[in-house]
Amino acid sequence: MVDAATLGRNVYLLIGGLILLGVGLVLLVAFWTVLKAWLWRARQRRSLRAWLEATRRADGGMYPPHAEGVCQECRRGDRRIYHLPGGEQLCPACYERYWPRVEANPGPEPAIPQPE
Repeated sequence: MVDAATLGRNVYLLIGGLILLGVGLVLLVAFWTVLKAWLWRARQRRSLRAWLEATRRADGGMYPPHAEGVCQECRRGDRRIYHLPGGEQLCPACYERYWPRVEANPGPEPAIPQPE
């Protein structure tokens, strides 16, 4: 014959164990979610930093659009030739020598029309 007190204790232990298992599973899923979100955020920051390094000059200005071509100054072919608004096409080495001169001497200011 089965002892009712022992059966009751075993059922309570089984239910308690299942509840603890469920709580542990919820905590594990919460920990995993927080870890994945933290890793995603770290990768996002690293990716943004790499993009900024690839698209920004030393002074923080944007590089102009680029494509593969031939530099008009040194006549070398390169995968990254900057296409400037004035029509020039410069490789990264020539562009690094070019932009400080242009930024220092931007040219005359455009005339602002005065109201009549």
